[in-house]
Amino acid sequence: MEHAWLSLMPFIIVISMSIWLKNILPGLVAGLLVGSFIVKPDLMDGPFQSVSYIVATLSDETNIKIIAFLYIFGGLVGMMNISGGIKGFSEWVGTKIKTERGLLILIWLTLPFTFMMPMFRIMMIGPVVKTLIKKLQLPKQKVGLTMDISTESVIVLLPVATAFVGFMVSLVEGGIREQQLDLSPYQVFLLSILFNFFAIVMLVIGIIQTFWHPASKTKERNQAQDHSEDQEHEFHRAGIKKELSLVKAQPWNLIVPVIMLLGSSLFLLWKDGIDKGAQTIFEAFSEADATFVMLLAVFITIVLSFVFYIFRRQQMNEILYHFYDGGNQMMEAISLLILIWD
Repeated sequence: MEHAWLSLMPFIIVISMSIWLKNILPGLVAGLLVGSFIVKPDLMDGPFQSVSYIVATLSDETNIKIIAFLYIFGGLVGMMNISGGIKGFSEWVGTKIKTERGLLILIWLTLPFTFMMPMFRIMMIGPVVKTLIKKLQLPKQKVGLTMDISTESVIVLLPVATAFVGFMVSLVEGGIREQQLDLSPYQVFLLSILFNFFAIVMLVIGIIQTFWHPASKTKERNQAQDHSEDQEHEFHRAGIKKELSLVKAQPWNLIVPVIMLLGSSLFLLWKDGIDKGAQTIFEAFSEADATFVMLLAVFITIVLSFVFYIFRRQQMNEILYHFYDGGNQMMEAISLLILIWD
């Protein structure tokens, strides 16, 4: 116990380096190494322990499902991007949305179709929202905050049909069993929602921000950020740049895969929950293994989308290249998750 304070060192290092470098990845690596050396203070055993932690993380079934989902979904976004789907849909939506308020309302309107998992919602609507931010030259911070509030704060307050409900009910059930209480886990969870003050307050802030806010005065700053970001994420192939601005806009190349993904996700959530004994559709959504279902749904969508794009005369080599390119762009997020899980 006298050396228990050493357990705080990795966290202090992560926080300090993240503030100093404005990048969390180096701090996480340093924190992992320091924590490993605390456990095994040896020049060889320390790095060995670090790698052991990473291997153990990657061996976890749930973790590898999430990693696979992120990579494959990133690949799907890459395919939709190069096929002109995101550009076409964004241009079509752009004719309807002219203001910051309109974009914020659009984010809220997508909630009924993407509420099942936070990760699923962000990955689904993120590319379109990002494109519209560039077109309308809006402040990324405000739009990002609305995305976060409409995702995390809403999902944790929904009492049915989300992966979060099943997770929380299982935790409550374990606590009730340990304390030998005669209570219903689901009823306890429902009562706990009333005390989730942070989510409730953030939801109110998000709604107020959407319908009442001052006009944006940050267009020039966002233009510079967008130009830098465009340069960073240009696609390359055989040393030749292929500007996405030259890709023909084809909104159906986004609409069809999204419909397939949403449809397969909802159906598989229902089927998995029913197979586990659920009686209603809301119970089925709560009981289903959402992580595996989302992975299965995006895998099915990738296969069907590939066939769809080939029939629409997209070049196979371009589709494959941008599938891997889109997946590789998710590697930073995947690396962060692996280090955070450690």
